[in-house]
Amino acid sequence: MESRTPQVHLNVPVFVYGYDPTGKPFKEITRTLTINAKGGFVELAAPVATEHPLLLMNMATGRSVSCHARSIHVGPDGKGHVCVLFTVPSPQFWGIEFPPQELHRPTRTHPEREVA
Repeated sequence: MESRTPQVHLNVPVFVYGYDPTGKPFKEITRTLTINAKGGFVELAAPVATEHPLLLMNMATGRSVSCHARSIHVGPDGKGHVCVLFTVPSPQFWGIEFPPQELHRPTRTHPEREVA
């Protein structure tokens, strides 16, 4: 069994650009719930579909990164808790350092426990 990529509970303000499942574009200012070296969880009011491409802008650093929605769960507040996975490794995106080995671990394939 492979180990999980460590999650950091950090609220990072992000601007999310994407398209809803009907193809209508949206943009939303939101926050992260957790982050890691490969992506993280963001809270979204806008509906998105699994594997849907998104663009995140870290409002604290001004950096942008392409990613996709890996999984979506509805939180207790009714908003989507969306697991996002970076399209290409972007270890500096969050503005914190992650151990180098975290960038090369394979991603879990168990949907019920999916983590970026």
